[in-house]
Amino acid sequence: MSGLKHIGIVGVSSPGAALCYQTICTEGEKLLGERYAHPEVSMHAFSFSSYMKRI
Repeated sequence: MSGLKHIGIVGVSSPGAALCYQTICTEGEKLLGERYAHPEVSMHAFSFSSYMKRI
């Protein structure tokens, strides 16, 4: 997958982060024309409770 950019996801909620990852993988297949092909993806997430304490 040379030439593809690395995508980073900052996860806040697990459903939102999962949806982002799923979308990247699904669209990657479509754009690259190869089954299971997608850019490299990294995700980082603090505990959701850390965000909620500040709201």
